[in-house]
Amino acid sequence: MKYLKLIKNILMVTFTIFILVGCSKKDEVSGNYLCLVNGKNLDIFIKEDSKATVKYRGKTYTASWKGDTNKINVETNILNKRRQLTLLKTGKFDMNLEIYTLLSPDKEAKDACYKLRTNSEKDLANYTYIITNNMLQNTEEKAKRLSTLKSDISIIKSAIIVERQSRLIQGDSTYIHSLSSNDSELFDKILSYPMKAGTTDGKWEKTGKYEYTFHVDKNTNIIFKYNNQNGNFQCISNCSLIDS
Repeated sequence: MKYLKLIKNILMVTFTIFILVGCSKKDEVSGNYLCLVNGKNLDIFIKEDSKATVKYRGKTYTASWKGDTNKINVETNILNKRRQLTLLKTGKFDMNLEIYTLLSPDKEAKDACYKLRTNSEKDLANYTYIITNNMLQNTEEKAKRLSTLKSDISIIKSAIIVERQSRLIQGDSTYIHSLSSNDSELFDKILSYPMKAGTTDGKWEKTGKYEYTFHVDKNTNIIFKYNNQNGNFQCISNCSLIDS
């Protein structure tokens, strides 16, 4: 009987520890994960019972989750489409807020999330400061890239005119047929120092026979087209960004 009672006590202790560990893990996971996706707020509220809610563009969706503090998989329906979101722990902190990376199967971009254990005024104030600071920094960087773009446009247009003048001196009234001889060193036919092509922010890319795209940021591109009949190098998309 003593042995049975001992075994019973051991089992009870083991079971209690198991429950406490499980609750502890869930408690560590639970919290508010505030993310920015393409400039839009996406908030994930993790609860202790494997349930969650996702708030996106002013609407709230029910969700479920599984995982641990290092990797949390969230499933939900957003705009009638099944979504699988993964929160990965980075081990980094900003303003005492833990940083996670949000991954989604249908997008390559990785978005940063900030975990709030509570909705305390301090945590919310820290998050607001981080987001506002990031937005201001992004706005400043975007303004610098647009300023560089305007300078590039002036240089390209001037180079087209200079090239045309050299043709007229030789009795040729046509405009240069194309501005680039390859897709990596752009405008090399008119510039002494060509522009290196790329798809990152602040880079030019040749996207057609006579078409060029300037990448302002991951959500904004400005497209230009060269007309070899009249020598015009004109903006054809998102032109309002450079009109001011």
